[in-house]
Amino acid sequence: MSAMRIGVPLCLLLLVCLCAVVCTKKQVHQPPRIPASVRTARSTTATGSDSGRSGTGTVAGKVFDAKTEQTLAGVAVQFWGTDSQVVTDEHGEFLMGNVNPGKFRLFVVYLGYADELVTGTVAASCTLHLRIGLRTQVLNFRGH
Repeated sequence: MSAMRIGVPLCLLLLVCLCAVVCTKKQVHQPPRIPASVRTARSTTATGSDSGRSGTGTVAGKVFDAKTEQTLAGVAVQFWGTDSQVVTDEHGEFLMGNVNPGKFRLFVVYLGYADELVTGTVAASCTLHLRIGLRTQVLNFRGH
Protein backbone atom coordinates (compact mmCIF):
# COMPACT_ATOMS: atom_id res chain seq x y z
CA MET A 1 0.00 0.00 0.00
CA SER A 2 2.84 2.45 0.82
CA ALA A 3 4.40 1.80 -2.62
CA MET A 4 1.12 2.96 -4.15
CA ARG A 5 1.18 6.19 -2.10
CA ILE A 6 4.74 6.98 -3.20
CA GLY A 7 4.08 6.05 -6.85
CA VAL A 8 1.37 8.63 -7.55
CA PRO A 9 3.36 11.71 -6.40
CA LEU A 10 6.43 10.37 -8.21
CA CYS A 11 4.40 9.98 -11.42
CA LEU A 12 3.11 13.54 -11.12
CA LEU A 13 6.65 14.83 -10.52
CA LEU A 14 7.90 12.98 -13.59
CA LEU A 15 5.01 14.37 -15.64
CA VAL A 16 5.86 17.94 -14.57
CA CYS A 17 9.56 17.41 -15.38
CA LEU A 18 8.71 15.89 -18.77
CA CYS A 19 6.41 18.82 -19.57
CA ALA A 20 9.17 21.28 -18.64
CA VAL A 21 11.67 19.52 -20.95
CA VAL A 22 9.22 19.34 -23.84
CA CYS A 23 8.18 22.99 -23.44
CA THR A 24 11.78 24.24 -23.50
CA LYS A 25 12.59 22.43 -26.76
CA LYS A 26 10.04 24.19 -29.00
CA GLN A 27 10.99 25.47 -32.45
CA VAL A 28 11.93 29.15 -32.72
CA HIS A 29 9.02 30.09 -35.01
CA GLN A 30 6.41 27.78 -33.50
CA PRO A 31 4.21 29.44 -30.88
CA PRO A 32 2.80 27.20 -28.16
CA ARG A 33 -0.69 25.83 -28.67
CA ILE A 34 -3.18 27.89 -26.74
CA PRO A 35 -6.37 26.13 -25.72
CA ALA A 36 -9.67 27.79 -26.55
CA SER A 37 -10.29 28.16 -22.82
CA VAL A 38 -7.55 30.79 -22.50
CA ARG A 39 -8.96 34.18 -21.67
CA THR A 40 -7.21 37.38 -22.66
CA ALA A 41 -6.35 39.83 -19.92
CA ARG A 42 -6.93 43.52 -20.48
CA SER A 43 -4.25 45.31 -22.48
CA THR A 44 -1.71 47.43 -20.66
CA THR A 45 0.73 50.14 -21.73
CA ALA A 46 4.19 50.83 -20.36
CA THR A 47 4.93 53.91 -18.30
CA GLY A 48 7.56 54.94 -15.86
CA SER A 49 11.00 53.51 -15.17
CA ASP A 50 13.98 53.49 -17.51
CA SER A 51 14.91 50.13 -19.00
CA GLY A 52 18.36 48.62 -19.40
CA ARG A 53 19.32 49.11 -23.06
CA SER A 54 18.51 52.29 -24.98
CA GLY A 55 15.83 51.76 -27.63
CA THR A 56 14.31 48.74 -25.90
CA GLY A 57 11.89 48.27 -23.06
CA THR A 58 11.50 45.93 -20.12
CA VAL A 59 8.55 43.84 -18.99
CA ALA A 60 8.49 43.04 -15.28
CA GLY A 61 5.76 41.46 -13.25
CA LYS A 62 4.38 39.40 -10.43
CA VAL A 63 2.24 36.27 -10.87
CA PHE A 64 -0.16 35.24 -8.11
CA ASP A 65 -3.16 33.07 -7.33
CA ALA A 66 -6.20 35.21 -8.25
CA LYS A 67 -8.26 33.91 -5.32
CA THR A 68 -5.73 33.83 -2.46
CA GLU A 69 -3.29 36.43 -3.85
CA GLN A 70 -0.43 34.11 -2.87
CA THR A 71 2.55 34.58 -5.22
CA LEU A 72 3.44 31.67 -7.51
CA ALA A 73 7.03 30.51 -8.03
CA GLY A 74 8.06 28.54 -11.13
CA VAL A 75 5.45 29.99 -13.52
CA ALA A 76 6.53 29.96 -17.20
CA VAL A 77 6.16 33.37 -18.88
CA GLN A 78 6.83 33.34 -22.64
CA PHE A 79 6.64 35.94 -25.38
CA TRP A 80 4.09 34.55 -27.83
CA GLY A 81 5.72 33.15 -30.99
CA THR A 82 9.30 33.23 -29.67
CA ASP A 83 11.70 31.20 -27.55
CA SER A 84 12.03 34.13 -25.14
CA GLN A 85 10.87 32.67 -21.83
CA VAL A 86 11.51 33.20 -18.13
CA VAL A 87 10.30 31.52 -14.95
CA THR A 88 9.04 33.40 -11.90
CA ASP A 89 11.30 33.41 -8.84
CA GLU A 90 10.37 32.43 -5.27
CA HIS A 91 8.46 35.72 -4.91
CA GLY A 92 6.44 35.15 -8.10
CA GLU A 93 8.37 37.88 -9.92
CA PHE A 94 9.85 37.91 -13.42
CA LEU A 95 11.88 40.34 -15.54
CA MET A 96 12.31 40.33 -19.33
CA GLY A 97 14.77 42.93 -20.63
CA ASN A 98 15.72 44.15 -24.12
CA VAL A 99 12.12 43.98 -25.37
CA ASN A 100 11.49 45.64 -28.72
CA PRO A 101 9.07 48.57 -28.32
CA GLY A 102 5.48 48.01 -29.38
CA LYS A 103 2.69 45.55 -28.79
CA PHE A 104 3.38 42.11 -27.33
CA ARG A 105 1.59 39.01 -26.05
CA LEU A 106 2.74 36.92 -23.10
CA PHE A 107 1.65 33.32 -22.61
CA VAL A 108 1.61 32.43 -18.88
CA VAL A 109 1.48 28.74 -17.89
CA TYR A 110 1.47 26.98 -14.51
CA LEU A 111 0.33 23.44 -13.69
CA GLY A 112 -3.02 23.43 -11.88
CA TYR A 113 -3.98 26.89 -13.18
CA ALA A 114 -5.73 28.07 -16.34
CA ASP A 115 -3.32 29.40 -18.99
CA GLU A 116 -3.36 33.16 -19.40
CA LEU A 117 -2.67 35.32 -22.46
CA VAL A 118 -1.65 38.87 -21.56
CA THR A 119 -1.37 41.63 -24.17
CA GLY A 120 0.28 44.98 -23.75
CA THR A 121 2.48 47.69 -25.21
CA VAL A 122 5.96 48.59 -24.05
CA ALA A 123 7.76 51.81 -24.96
CA ALA A 124 11.48 52.28 -25.56
CA SER A 125 13.43 53.03 -22.39
CA CYS A 126 10.41 52.14 -20.19
CA THR A 127 9.52 49.29 -17.87
CA LEU A 128 6.01 47.86 -17.93
CA HIS A 129 4.98 46.43 -14.54
CA LEU A 130 2.33 43.69 -14.69
CA ARG A 131 0.29 41.89 -12.03
CA ILE A 132 -1.02 38.61 -13.39
CA GLY A 133 -3.62 36.66 -11.42
CA LEU A 134 -4.05 33.01 -12.38
CA ARG A 135 -7.21 31.04 -11.63
CA THR A 136 -7.05 27.43 -10.47
CA GLN A 137 -8.19 24.78 -12.91
CA VAL A 138 -9.21 21.22 -12.14
CA LEU A 139 -7.10 18.71 -14.05
CA ASN A 140 -8.86 15.53 -15.16
CA PHE A 141 -6.63 12.49 -15.57
CA ARG A 142 -8.25 9.46 -17.17
CA GLY A 143 -6.99 6.14 -15.87
CA HIS A 144 -7.03 2.81 -17.66
